Amino acid sequence: MRMTAWKKTHRWSFNQKSNKLLAASVILLFGIEVAASVLNVPSDYPTIQEAVDAASRGDTVKVAPGIYYENVRISKPLVLWGSGGSSTTIDGRKMGRVVSIEAESCLVTGFLVQNSGSTSSTWAGIYILGDDAVIGEMQFLNNGIGVEVEGPYQNAVVRNSSFLDSWTGVFLHHETRNSSIIGNTIVSGKYGRHSQGVRVSWSDLNRIENNRISDGGWGIYLSGPNNNVIQGNRLDGNKQAGIFIYDGYNNLVLKNQISGVDNTSGTGLHFEYANSNVICENVVSDYRVGIWVQRHSDGIISENTIVNNQYGLALDGVETNMVFHNNFVDNEFQAFDHFPSLNDWYHPILLEGNFWSDYHGVDDGSGSGKHSIARDGIGDTDIPHPGADFDFYPFMARNGWRPPKSVKEEALDELAGLMESITHPKIGKHIEHAFRELEKTLSYFSDNWHITKASRVFDREKKVTKEVRKASRSAKKYEIPD
Repeated sequence: MRMTAWKKTHRWSFNQKSNKLLAASVILLFGIEVAASVLNVPSDYPTIQEAVDAASRGDTVKVAPGIYYENVRISKPLVLWGSGGSSTTIDGRKMGRVVSIEAESCLVTGFLVQNSGSTSSTWAGIYILGDDAVIGEMQFLNNGIGVEVEGPYQNAVVRNSSFLDSWTGVFLHHETRNSSIIGNTIVSGKYGRHSQGVRVSWSDLNRIENNRISDGGWGIYLSGPNNNVIQGNRLDGNKQAGIFIYDGYNNLVLKNQISGVDNTSGTGLHFEYANSNVICENVVSDYRVGIWVQRHSDGIISENTIVNNQYGLALDGVETNMVFHNNFVDNEFQAFDHFPSLNDWYHPILLEGNFWSDYHGVDDGSGSGKHSIARDGIGDTDIPHPGADFDFYPFMARNGWRPPKSVKEEALDELAGLMESITHPKIGKHIEHAFRELEKTLSYFSDNWHITKASRVFDREKKVTKEVRKASRSAKKYEIPD
């Protein structure tokens, strides 16, 4: 039952457009456009391995739908293409690695890869020893590791693929550099709290972006990493930690959405023995500790929303970190710091702190210095908050440091929210079209009542096709001439 439901959400359609994309990928990989051959399995060769062995550099091995019980080894640059998407399966029979790539510039796309070796959690569905490998539009099921890249290689790309029941979804290690893990869905399944969605060990300059990782132990686990970017990921229900970074420097953790199972266990963001990392614009909720920073110096923690955790932010044995422009909302204990005087709980030059949902001071200008200014959005009484040596410049309102949005921005935000709330495919199609039309129209508007009126046709209570079509027509109606 689970397998069927999972497969239905990830389908591929390889058509003329896909062929063009594949050709473009071949040109990109191999540098020149050549008259490469296409070797077909099983019509030309009965097995994938026989076709791979017969292929020349830059050839494409095209595999028809079916189940192929093989352990494939690739030792030359080529394209391995499953023409039936998830109905084209390579099954490793629980005997070692399913596909091993030991060459540069290989592209593997359009397969279900399953059942790597059962004797070890380290056997991979696809194992890479080579530069410039691309793994895309794939499914991985019941492997010790979904995709493993062992350095010192670089420029690997793992994109738009799904992973279920792996000890680790994607693993980069031993100085794998300049690689990207983008747009994947990783569900740990049977390995639960002992699993890792993405793991990066002693590897630098990599990007982990726009992935959805859920129901595991650690969503993203980095050890010894430097100068990596973790951005735009959604991490749900990972029991140990959403993101964990150990002994890493100069990493950027930006715009991730991280939520736990409840607020009694685990950590949303956990940093230990790490320096100079930047943690910005993340939303962290429903963990025992929202953000936990241990033995970390010279970091920046800013623009995060930390909500409904037992402890919002905990600084443990750290110093010279800046904590400012964060929203602390409804955490049982908003913040913890052994030595708050060793860190800046506000920006020392801007003299701006954070928003605290339990701050009840007033902005009356009754203090001195900046606190003599009334109605500037920063509290002037009952400071510092939440205790001695913490935030001397707390904001009165959530995101109080941001300039107010224009009417145009509010209208577009309303439409974007409506698009996300609609799940019916027919209505969603019209919503998207209406949104694009109105977005173009609003680009000509000044901030006046016309924008507000235009946005009202997208009333959230009118989620029917008729009203959405009406909204699409209305976009042009409210255009203001020069």
